[in-house]
Amino acid sequence: MIKLLSKEVVEKIAAGEVVERPASVVKELLENSLDAGATRIEINFEGSGVTNISISDNGTGMSEEELKLAFKRHATSKISNIDDLNNISTLGFRGEALPSIAAVSCVIVSSRIPESDHAYTYKISGGEESAMEIAARAPGTTVKVENIFFNVPVRKKFLKAEVTERRNIIATVESLALTRADVAFVLKSGAKKIFDFSPSSSKERFLHVFGRKLKDSIIKLEFENPFIKISGFITKAETSFIDRKKMHIFINNRPVYSPLIMHAISRGCNSFIPQGRYPACMLNIGIKPELVDVNIHPSKKEVRFVNQQGIHEILSKVITSELSRTSMKIDITLPDKREYTTPAKRPGVFKVKDSQLNYLKDIDLTRLTEFSFAGQKEDKQDEPAGKIIPRFQWKNKYIIAEDDKGILVIDQHTAWERINYERLKSQFKKESISSQGALIPEVLELESSFSEVLISKLELLKKFGIYIEEFGPNTFKVTGIPSTIGKRRINDMIENIISLFEARGAPPDTDELNDELIKIIACRSSIMAGDKMSGEEVTSMIAMLNECLVPHRCPHGRPVTIRITESELDSKFLR
Repeated sequence: MIKLLSKEVVEKIAAGEVVERPASVVKELLENSLDAGATRIEINFEGSGVTNISISDNGTGMSEEELKLAFKRHATSKISNIDDLNNISTLGFRGEALPSIAAVSCVIVSSRIPESDHAYTYKISGGEESAMEIAARAPGTTVKVENIFFNVPVRKKFLKAEVTERRNIIATVESLALTRADVAFVLKSGAKKIFDFSPSSSKERFLHVFGRKLKDSIIKLEFENPFIKISGFITKAETSFIDRKKMHIFINNRPVYSPLIMHAISRGCNSFIPQGRYPACMLNIGIKPELVDVNIHPSKKEVRFVNQQGIHEILSKVITSELSRTSMKIDITLPDKREYTTPAKRPGVFKVKDSQLNYLKDIDLTRLTEFSFAGQKEDKQDEPAGKIIPRFQWKNKYIIAEDDKGILVIDQHTAWERINYERLKSQFKKESISSQGALIPEVLELESSFSEVLISKLELLKKFGIYIEEFGPNTFKVTGIPSTIGKRRINDMIENIISLFEARGAPPDTDELNDELIKIIACRSSIMAGDKMSGEEVTSMIAMLNECLVPHRCPHGRPVTIRITESELDSKFLR
């Protein structure tokens, strides 16, 4: 039987589309403050934000009549008719934010317009309104949201751990602060100030969010034609990160998620940044409102373009062009020019005369590292069955070797990752992951949201040989690291660990979480693709790999060794 849903059910369903988590509340209220012309916004929240969120601004405020009307569904000052949907220039316009928030929480709003002698306070809880009261405050608006999802307990069950919800709130404020450098943003959690952004230039705001360590690593992006304007910043090619979390996209100053734009950025960086690495960027794409639809998602976080291919092509070309103009820091080692060497002088190694190089002009000899081993013989009849004989390193990535069954291609990174993983796991079981102190501690500057996550896990990390201390606002010093890890891997390791904590939100003593942490440390401890290895290092690697419990796979399941048999080669050559 078909029947109409009650008003209460309808409002809760609608609220669920807009209010997914506490960060959603912060986003909607911040957008209202910015649309109201605020030049200073203060945000305060407790814990995960579920119990208490407060946002205060110095915007235009609301009159008594407007304050009541603001909680009616689809009440808005941003649009008047259907044609206005094709010319939206404000962040909010659907008239769903306040009524949706009020449907699943308790909301108290105090607001004053400049023309009024006093403010008005209005309270609505779970959709139930209370009487309007006179209050005192400066022109502007304060919205307090308490007990989110108190009447929809099932929604609370889907929230992440407190540290993750806090990180989402911080990231939401940072995202909006990036595109409005002219506005002051103050973010607090109870009595603790997380950050205080004063009005500044776009570049300064970018550095406030991502850290001044990027001061010399960013380039400005500027492009404009009659249809589109691109502005913002992106890190140079030599500065990249392990995930996309530092990529912020705005359409007409509206933060959005756009797979199309993400792909265009990756395409533009394709020739400059290694696969699996991403830039930090803040890109604002100004486009005529009639050429973009911002009304396809209840929370306005997705958009659709009229000419998607054109937008993609322009953005990727602009990024490629700008990155092409920057110099990259690359160390180039030229090959030595050596004459032919006989086996008597250097067993098992033959070099090509300079006069012969033009016969091999299509082979990049600089990408090969040959190994010479004492006692290595060309006659392999005396070699024990199954012995692996390394021949050369190719592209500083793969070890080409052979055994009695065929040719072996060994991925040097996955091999060391397996070795280090089993070594670290054995040490952890004995509660003795060895740590090395730093003579000069590495100083890390993190984003505010990352800092919150890291602070909550400092004690846990000590179990894994990682000793980190707070060193100032959003700044830390690393005083001890696992003895297997090199200094230049520290930043990536910390970012990997923070991402793991964010994604999992699990208790810190679970076996699965501990194993994931060991995998991260093992990965960042390992020789990477691009690292040159000596013959002694390769010999040691193969010996240790043979001692591993699972020598053929890295901890993440990738293959370590591929064998090409003689019969497979015969088949390829049609023998």
